[in-house]
Order: sequence, then C-alpha cells, then structure tokens
Amino acid sequence: MNTKNTLPWVLALVAFAAVGFLFVNGKDKEADLLRLRFENLELPVLRTAAEEARKATQSSEQILNTKEREELIRLRNEVGQLRREKLQLAAQLKQLQQTQQQALDQQQVQQVQLQQQNQQIAAQAAKMPADQSRNVCINNLRQIDGAKQQWALENKQPADALVVPQQIAAYFKDATLPTCPSGGTYTINNLNQPPSCSHSEHALPP
Repeated sequence: MNTKNTLPWVLALVAFAAVGFLFVNGKDKEADLLRLRFENLELPVLRTAAEEARKATQSSEQILNTKEREELIRLRNEVGQLRREKLQLAAQLKQLQQTQQQALDQQQVQQVQLQQQNQQIAAQAAKMPADQSRNVCINNLRQIDGAKQQWALENKQPADALVVPQQIAAYFKDATLPTCPSGGTYTINNLNQPPSCSHSEHALPP
C-alpha cells in the first residue's frame, strides 16, 4: 500500500478518535456538572429536613416534659391532701380519746359520790326507826314508779317496755335515783311491774 495514500486515512482516524475523546470527556464533565448542581439543590432540602426533624424532636420532648411536670404536680397535690387528712384524723382521734377519758373520769366520780351517799343513808338508817325507814323506802318506790310512767308517756313506750335507771334519772334531783334507807337494792322492772326493794318488808302496796 502506498504510504501517501495511507497517511490521510491514519490522520483522519486520529482526528476522529480525538473528537470522540473530547466528546466523551465533555459528556463526563457535563454529568459531573449536573451531579454537582443536584447535590447543591439537595443539600438545602436535607438541611431543611434535618432542621424540621430536630424541631419535631424538641417539641416532643417539651410535650413529654410538660406532661411529666403536670403528673408530678398532681402527685404532689395528692400527697399533700393525704397528709392534711391524716393530720385531721389524728386530731379527731385525739379529741375523741380525750372526750372518752373525761366521760370515764366523770362516771368514776359519780360512782364514788353515789357510794358515799349510800354509806351516809345507811348510817342514817341505822339510827332511824324501822317503821320510818320502811315509809321512806316505799315513798322512794312511788317516786321511781311515777318517773317510769312519766318517761313512758313522754317517749310513747309500750306497756311492757324495759326501763333502766339512766332513762329516768333526769326526773330526780341531781339526776340521782333515791336509795333505800335500810341499804336495800332497788329493781326498776318493766313498765307493767312496779319497782321493788330487796328488803323483804319494803314493798309498794298492791
């Protein structure tokens, strides 16, 4: 083959290859440029998304913190209320105990006074003639029976109602029932039965 004829073809091939290389190289640069532009556009979007996520996380944490504070405040209020109720109950219990002790002390004093009165009556009865002592006792029984009937009338009690000394004590002086001058013991009995004395000779006439 003639060298003069081949050289132009070789030069043409080299030129074509150079143009192809430049074309490919240009395409690569264009692709890089497009990718760079895409990254530049994507970066603000990612930053915005990250900022929104951060704000959402902070908002969630604030909501949780607010709920926790509200729950803590509620629990503190409940504890405070329970403490106040406990103090009130303790004060009421103490007052009740004091009242019960006072009532017990008063009852003991009344029992002592009653024993002293019985002793005084018994001492007087020893000096009192038998007939006079009997008359005083029967009069006491009449008073007790009258108090029973008055109590039944005021409280609308049935004829067979049981009567105890505490129910009729208010009808006597100093709220104290009379006692037998001879040391006998009185039995109040029901409404349909007259009161009686343990002394065999002291009884209401039928």
